[in-house]
Amino acid sequence: MRYSAIAYRLLLPLSALLMHGCSFTTPYQPPIVVPVKDAWRDSLWKEAQPSDELPKGSWWRLFGDKKLNELQEKMERNNPTLAIAVARLDQSTAYVRQLGAAQFPSLDADAGITRNRQSDHRPLRNPNQPGFYNANTVSMLLSYELDLWGRVRNSIAAGKAAAQASAADLESARLSLHALLAEHYIRLRNVDAQSNLLGESIQTFEKNLTFVKNRHSGGIASGLDVARAETQVNIVKAELYELKIQRAVFEHAIASLIGESATAFTISPVVNSDLIQPLKSQLDCPPCYCSGGQILHRLSAR
Repeated sequence: MRYSAIAYRLLLPLSALLMHGCSFTTPYQPPIVVPVKDAWRDSLWKEAQPSDELPKGSWWRLFGDKKLNELQEKMERNNPTLAIAVARLDQSTAYVRQLGAAQFPSLDADAGITRNRQSDHRPLRNPNQPGFYNANTVSMLLSYELDLWGRVRNSIAAGKAAAQASAADLESARLSLHALLAEHYIRLRNVDAQSNLLGESIQTFEKNLTFVKNRHSGGIASGLDVARAETQVNIVKAELYELKIQRAVFEHAIASLIGESATAFTISPVVNSDLIQPLKSQLDCPPCYCSGGQILHRLSAR
């Protein structure tokens, strides 16, 4: 009986240790990818290496535009969508740390100091008992959960996977927002270039209109020539007005991305931007020799 009792005492902790390594979760097996022979002549085929969680860097600085760099930095600080993604990553990271704490023992301590008074009319009160007395308590609780079936380990693994997904979502959101801001800014500068071109064309057409009116006063040109010249001026002015509306839309979109009020936000137009190639070089004829219809046709074609 003595040996059986000793064996029972040794078997109990040994069985607990063995069950500590058990887990009901099926081990993850990545899918088997059948290798495909490279059919490219120049060996261009490469297997994808997912790296969504890695930072993409300040790629927009390659444009060399100071205003674009300033807007990107403001968006990094003030964009609400990006702030939500950062908060979700912080939440997932904190949750992983909380799950990891379950692998260690926990110690809870509590202390209390009270000052009590007994009523003089308390039933069955001993006359020798004091009217005032102290009641001081101190308690400590040490606990540890044996991970018999792998619940804690599996919870930590799931938490780490969720944190990795949150990190990938954050970098994907950051890349999308930076690209969207760069696109809006480039489109805005493109509108500035078109507006500059149309402004020069309006000046040329107005001079042409004055010249035609003078010819009409002298009886050389007809009223149809004057109407045609006025139509050229009005067409280009209408197109310039539409460009101003487009520019306002891009400004409002940029303001929402950088976390500023669209009513007070503005971007000063530029005459010549190194970011956008001037549109003059893309025209087949100088602005002074192009009609309004030709300019509108070429702008819409681009």
